[in-house]
Amino acid sequence: MVLLPKESPRPRDIDFDLVEKIGRTIHGPLRAYFRSRVEGLDNLPEGRALLVSVHNGGVIPADSIVLGSHLYRHFDYARPFHFLAHDILWRLPRQATDVIERVGGVQGNHVNATAVLEADRAMVVYPGGAWDVYRPFSQRHKIDWNGHMGYIRLAVRTRTPIVPVPSVGGHETLLVLTRGEWIVKLLGIQGFIRGVRGIPVSIAFPWGLSLPVPPHIPLPAQIDIQAMEPMELHNLPEGRALFRSNPKGDPDLLTRLHAMVQQKMQQGTDALAKGRIPLLGKLF
Repeated sequence: MVLLPKESPRPRDIDFDLVEKIGRTIHGPLRAYFRSRVEGLDNLPEGRALLVSVHNGGVIPADSIVLGSHLYRHFDYARPFHFLAHDILWRLPRQATDVIERVGGVQGNHVNATAVLEADRAMVVYPGGAWDVYRPFSQRHKIDWNGHMGYIRLAVRTRTPIVPVPSVGGHETLLVLTRGEWIVKLLGIQGFIRGVRGIPVSIAFPWGLSLPVPPHIPLPAQIDIQAMEPMELHNLPEGRALFRSNPKGDPDLLTRLHAMVQQKMQQGTDALAKGRIPLLGKLF
């Protein structure tokens, strides 16, 4: 008996009618409230692409919403985009997760991510996850994905170009004081939610000193986002050799490729942050 290779599940089709209806409703108010500027979207290659960005702003990551709105509008609500999201969203009522999936949300795991890229679609990922989204205010312009390198394996295995997408401003919609790792240790609830290592404490509107729940109202910080030139890691010598002797990826090569992307992201972040006034952004 010959065992045929297992096919990856096909990602859910985007409901473009719903996306356009939502997009045309929220794009104008979002752009006015956050004075958002999203540039470089013409850098996105056709077909599969892995947009790698930073997570900002706590439980309401305003810059992620702004990016999604600009992406769909730029491509006239005709190109499918997917967004790899935390499992916790799939603990919501089914009606809510159905809407999330119809507009491009994908439950974050390797199988789903591979299926999206092998269907020649574009996908946005946030390697830093929960660690990134609540980094302290003093580190708001620092690219630190806490050693998460799964996106490198994914891009090289599927021969997908990586598009670095630095973003500034989202971390000014609230003031993160601490990731709260010490609180989790004190309560003895490490690992209660996958990827969550602390209970963050912030100063946020309208609650003042607050935890992630109840949700805050983001402050109207100016949000700037830049899609940079694609990086074809799979065509680099390190990329071609990544899985040659180790099916999980050679650790040294993996670290080297990860450092390349982080460095490019940091350069882009520094350029966006130069001359910026917190909350007000760039006045000129």
